Amino acid sequence: MCGVHDHFSGKPKPPITRFRLELTRFKDIGCQRHRWVMTSSRQAIRQQGRRARRRLPAPKRRLGTRAINQRLINRLRRYHRIALYWHFDGEPDLFHSFLALNRLGKQLYLPLLGAAGKMQFIHSRSLNQARFNRYGILEPYPNSARLSSKRLQAIVMPLTAYDSKGNRLGMGAGYYDKNLDWQRQRQHWRGPALIGSAWHCQQVENIPSETWDRPLDALANEQQLLNFRKPQ
Repeated sequence: MCGVHDHFSGKPKPPITRFRLELTRFKDIGCQRHRWVMTSSRQAIRQQGRRARRRLPAPKRRLGTRAINQRLINRLRRYHRIALYWHFDGEPDLFHSFLALNRLGKQLYLPLLGAAGKMQFIHSRSLNQARFNRYGILEPYPNSARLSSKRLQAIVMPLTAYDSKGNRLGMGAGYYDKNLDWQRQRQHWRGPALIGSAWHCQQVENIPSETWDRPLDALANEQQLLNFRKPQ
């Protein structure tokens, strides 16, 4: 059982006025069955998504990693200046994408996290130019060339949860949303394509969006490539 029945069994609960309950669907461990989870905040959805990706069995993770990377490589071939990320906390490993796109002559950039939620994209050619930051995430050294997100053609973004409309939740610090805030001022040119990378078990029924959220154009999981908007 998913726990919803237990939560509402017994005596009736008083009405909840502080939080608006969202009925959110998560696929459970191994992405085999569906579970329904009552949540009262975006943070609860985020925590459920993190648990789901951490618990993905190793065999499914290995096979899924290959599928996700292949879908990303096929989708990213049309671009030249591309931002990737190094995986953390159960996220899909994009090392194969990094190697393949590097061989194709693409200019690859990785995020460098700073203070106050700031992030920069640093040109990177190999893992020899990387180090672990304060969160335990691999990131490039700051002495390499930097590029504004306005000049990138595609950004592959990690996430904790996503829905069928392309809404995403990150880890909560807002690094990507803050870096891409300039997109909200654009009406005709939106800049880089935003492509999510995640597991199928992280998909939910609905994510309540905020004005600062940057929606995805597409997403690659181990089952399919989802296009939410017309490819750029």
